[in-house]
Amino acid sequence: MSYDESDEKLTYKVLSTQDPMFQSRVNRMYGGDSFDALQLISAVPMPDSLVICNGCNENLYPGECCGIYINDHLYDVYCDSCRQKYFEQAILE
Repeated sequence: MSYDESDEKLTYKVLSTQDPMFQSRVNRMYGGDSFDALQLISAVPMPDSLVICNGCNENLYPGECCGIYINDHLYDVYCDSCRQKYFEQAILE
């Protein structure tokens, strides 16, 4: 499976997993009967030393990761091997 939305700008940046964007994160889970009625169910702090590849689930800390951007918005992070596998057409910025 690979990304194939041709009308969207797909880029990636090489990021340090020690960047401040990966510090003091919280994983929030929401639930509800409809999208309009979502409520916060739990909020779990994530360790700064946990930066997981969305493809292979490897912890990439303390190295580098590839931030995948769709229309200039960060989508997720991947190791370079998974970035090549799932987003080979992404352009390095």
